[in-house]
Amino acid sequence: KDARRIIVPTFSEPDSDDRRPTLYYTPADFLELQGSTKSFQSIILTNSYSGVTDSPTPANVHILSASANFFDFFGVPAVLGRTFVPADVPNQENPPDLAVIGYKLWLTQFNGRADVVGQDLKMRGRAYKILGVMPARCGWFDTDAFIPESIRPSNNSHAWLIMRLREAVSLASADAELQSFTERFAKRNPSNYPRRPFQMRALP
Repeated sequence: KDARRIIVPTFSEPDSDDRRPTLYYTPADFLELQGSTKSFQSIILTNSYSGVTDSPTPANVHILSASANFFDFFGVPAVLGRTFVPADVPNQENPPDLAVIGYKLWLTQFNGRADVVGQDLKMRGRAYKILGVMPARCGWFDTDAFIPESIRPSNNSHAWLIMRLREAVSLASADAELQSFTERFAKRNPSNYPRRPFQMRALP
């Protein structure tokens, strides 16, 4: 899909050209943006962390948990099986234990077997049903396993959002809308946002 319209929200202090790292949002912020934005066609939420597989053999893995529209957003199909889609996650607060595994993990943990789809990837004390395998070129931050994220409005943890601009929407318009939303979020949860005045920027 058109990567030119993909942006991440960043911020800077007034009268400064210094663009800060990505600003992180809460699940409640994500849901409000997703349901109310006029500038963005779609928004995804992601988190990443390290873990250890319980089987087939113990191994350190990089796990990415994401909103159910993650793969639709990027439009990258699985090389084997399929990816998860919103229909697989009818309840975002309690997503099913599904996994799409990276190409490297497929080779090292499952010996590149074609019958891996439907098998379990055991990690974090849970068994995740494998839906598919991503192609080798899909090296999203060296992710070994993609799983659906639990998106609870009451969860005040931070997550990374990635957004796709609607066609014909300018970056200036997107900046203005992000500013309005984020100022409102900051009033609701001031500890999650910069305490000093800030200026939002949609960074391609």
